[in-house]
Amino acid sequence: MNEIGIYTFEDTKPLSEIFDIIAKKENAKQGISHKADKEELIKYFEEILPNYDVERVYISDIKKVIQWYNALQTADLIELPQAEKKTTRKKATAEKEN
Repeated sequence: MNEIGIYTFEDTKPLSEIFDIIAKKENAKQGISHKADKEELIKYFEEILPNYDVERVYISDIKKVIQWYNALQTADLIELPQAEKKTTRKKATAEKEN
C-alpha cells in the first residue's frame, strides 16, 4: 500500500514521519497556522524537512500538511513518537530528583 508523502531530493518522506517531526518540534501541540504568510510557512517547513524538493512541493502542499497536522492534533490524535516519550520521561524524572 502506498502512503501519501512529500518529495525530497532523495526520495519521498511519508506523511506520518513528517507529522512525527512536527510533533517533536511542537511537543505534540499545535503547529504554525496554515494561514500564516507564505515566507513564514516556507521557513517553518524548511525547519521540519530541510531537504524537501522545492520544485515539486508547492505552498499549497505545505499548507495542507500543516492544516492536517493541526486538525489531527485538535482531535487529540497526535502523540510524540515512542523514542521521544521515553526521553521526555527520563528528563522529567531527572528534574524531580534534583
